[in-house]
Amino acid sequence: MMAKVYVEARPKGRPEGSPIEDYVVEEQGDRVLKTFRTQAAAIAWAKSEGHSPHVARVSPTSPRPSPSRRRHKAHPSPRAGRPPLDGRR
Repeated sequence: MMAKVYVEARPKGRPEGSPIEDYVVEEQGDRVLKTFRTQAAAIAWAKSEGHSPHVARVSPTSPRPSPSRRRHKAHPSPRAGRPPLDGRR
């Protein structure tokens, strides 16, 4: 059975918009196994060591326009200008 490890960006609790300094592979209980400059390198190392890496999702934080400000784009009917499917004209 492969041991679960977690790939996390550092520093933890960094202010929004601040850069990620590095990525760590850690076991449960926050014990750091190794530090990497990229997330891909951290995942590759964890797999090569026989671990099952789990990566935290990062949700987008950019503000989205409110629904009232979104444009409505009218889509033409996919069958526009074609005869009906049942053969009638």
